[in-house]
Amino acid sequence: MRRTSQPEFSYKDTPVAAVAVPLMALAVVHIGNENAFSRLLVNPSYYSDLLLALVLGAVSWGLIRRVVHRLDRRLPWKNGVFFRLAVQFLITAVLCCALVGVIEMIYLEFFLDIRVSASSMLQLELPLTLVFVLIINLIFAVLFFTRLRTPEPDGPKPGLPEPDSDLSVFEPAGAPRRILVQFGKSVVPVPLQEVAFFTSVSETVFVRTFDNREYTYPHSLDRISRELPADDFFRANRTVIVHARAIRKFTVDDTRRVVLETNPAVREPVVVSKNRASAFKVWLKTADR
Repeated sequence: MRRTSQPEFSYKDTPVAAVAVPLMALAVVHIGNENAFSRLLVNPSYYSDLLLALVLGAVSWGLIRRVVHRLDRRLPWKNGVFFRLAVQFLITAVLCCALVGVIEMIYLEFFLDIRVSASSMLQLELPLTLVFVLIINLIFAVLFFTRLRTPEPDGPKPGLPEPDSDLSVFEPAGAPRRILVQFGKSVVPVPLQEVAFFTSVSETVFVRTFDNREYTYPHSLDRISRELPADDFFRANRTVIVHARAIRKFTVDDTRRVVLETNPAVREPVVVSKNRASAFKVWLKTADR
């Protein structure tokens, strides 16, 4: 399977990081330091400490951002805010504390000639790291739900050209209908009959093809479902639109919901509600497979 593109959902955290990282670096250097500020200004190690704290803060923020984006796909916020936040904090706390601990030991031993046992790393720097990691995770949670409550216009996102129609670019008669999708910073035309399904994860729509390639798409599922040919695609639920050829088999559970098995596989089980189960079965009998 090819590597998927970066999720398009942007937390727009760069301005927050530009303010928060320097403040956290200043806090790390000054908390627990009993020297007067005037004496610190003439001490060369003050500036090296501050530079190290800034670098570690920026790297830690970037590390947390990467973890957040990965969890957006594998453990969306909608699955449980507190559980997601707990898992996110646990992962980022381990990674950031390991990063800070290793770099701090190298800095103390080789640059300042101070033994770790004689430093305040265990009593001050690492506990502060845990506090700041928690704060950064909370910032990402606030940014997510703030953006979630501010709907964006249903149109192409920056970086994608406006298609000639709501969904597709039509070529001369007889040519396949294509959609414009995004892979990284590139725009790729994909024939509609190569699309196995559309999925929505954390406000980002992904397109999976039958040969297991994955792209992002700049419109909502609601808009896509109005444009797709009904003979080929079915809106299984709020997060999945599936092509008839992608359905290998299905089962009916105890609550009369239809559970689909697809090829290629979807990250989470595709479930058709019992209210739509009959319509799904009728559609599948007549669908163009």
